Amino acid sequence: MDCFAFGAVMAVLAIVIASKPTTKLVALIVLALLLGLWRFESSVIPGNLRFLDPKGFAYTRVASNPWREQLTARIRQGLPGDEGALLAGILYGERNLSKESKTAFRTAGMTHLIAVSGSNVMIVVLAAMQLFGLFHFSRRKTFLLLTGVLIAFVWLVAPQAPVVRAAIMGWLITLAPMVGRIPSTKRLLLVAAVVFAAWKPWSLVYDPSFALSFLATAGLMTWGKRFDGYFEKRIPWKGLRESISMTLAATLMTTPYATWAFGQTTVIGVFTNLLALPLIPWAMGTGLIALILPFEPFTLPARGFLSALLWIADTAQSLGWGSWSGLGVTPWFMFACYAVIWWAWKKLPTEQ
Repeated sequence: MDCFAFGAVMAVLAIVIASKPTTKLVALIVLALLLGLWRFESSVIPGNLRFLDPKGFAYTRVASNPWREQLTARIRQGLPGDEGALLAGILYGERNLSKESKTAFRTAGMTHLIAVSGSNVMIVVLAAMQLFGLFHFSRRKTFLLLTGVLIAFVWLVAPQAPVVRAAIMGWLITLAPMVGRIPSTKRLLLVAAVVFAAWKPWSLVYDPSFALSFLATAGLMTWGKRFDGYFEKRIPWKGLRESISMTLAATLMTTPYATWAFGQTTVIGVFTNLLALPLIPWAMGTGLIALILPFEPFTLPARGFLSALLWIADTAQSLGWGSWSGLGVTPWFMFACYAVIWWAWKKLPTEQ
C-alpha cells in the first residue's frame, strides 16, 4: 500500500477511535498534511520551481479569451491609449499599459489596481444582487443566478488566485443563509485557501498572487479593524477613516512578502492609494458607460477619472523618493518581519 494511503487510513482510524479532542485534532492535522502531500505529488507541477527563491516563481499565464479581446477592442474605440488600457486592467485585469505607465504604477505602489482582485468580484456580486433584487427573485433563484454570474466572470478574467479566492468567499457568503449558517469571514478565507491549494497545490509556495491576495485579505480582517478603531475618535469622516485603515492594513501585511518576492518596496504607495482608491468605483462606473457607448460625450467622464489615476502614478514616480528597488531581502528577513507583526498584534492594546 502506498505510504500516503496507509498514513491516511491510520489518521482516519485515530480520528474515529480517539476519545480525547486533542488526539482527534492531531490526527486531523496529520490527515490534512498527508492529503496535501499526496495532492502535491499527483498534480501537474510547473518546471523550474525553486523553494524560497523568487526567481523560481510560477506565474499564472492568462490564456487568450475571444470575449475579453472583443471587450478590449471595444474599449479602445472610445478610449485609445493608456486610458483604455487602464480601464481594461481595472475591469478584468488586462495588462496592456505602455512600458512607461507600467513602471509608474509599480513605482507608485498602484500595480494592484490593474490586476483583477477581490474588489472586482465584490463589485460584481453587489451589482448582481442589486439587479436580481429589482426582479424580486426568490433566495434560491438569486443564489443560482449569482453562481452563474461568478462562474462567467472567473472564466472571463481567467481563474487567477485573487479572483478564485474572492469568488469562493462571495459564493459561500451567499450560501450560508440558505443552509442556516452565519458566515465567518476568517473561516471562509481558510476554506478558499484550501480549495485553491487543492486545485493548484504549488501555489502555496510558488505563486506570489496567491500569497499577496490572502495576506491582504487577512490584513483587512485583522489590522483593518484595529486601525479603524484607533482612528474612530481621531478622524470623524467614515469614508476617509476606512480608506486609511484598509490601505495601512493591506500594506502592512503585504510589504514584507512583496519586498522579498520582487526586491522592491514603496512607502509612497500608502499616499497614492489614498488618492486613487476612491476614484476606482467612479472609473469603473463611467468606464462601463464608455464600454456600452464608446463615443463622445459618453466617454468623457471615464477619460477624466482614468487620466487622474494615470496622473497620480506619474506624479509619484516623478517625485523620485518613497520607492526602492533592487533590494536583496532574504526569506528569513521576511519571516522576522511577520514575527514582529504577530508580536505587535498580541502586545499592542486594542483601542476602546
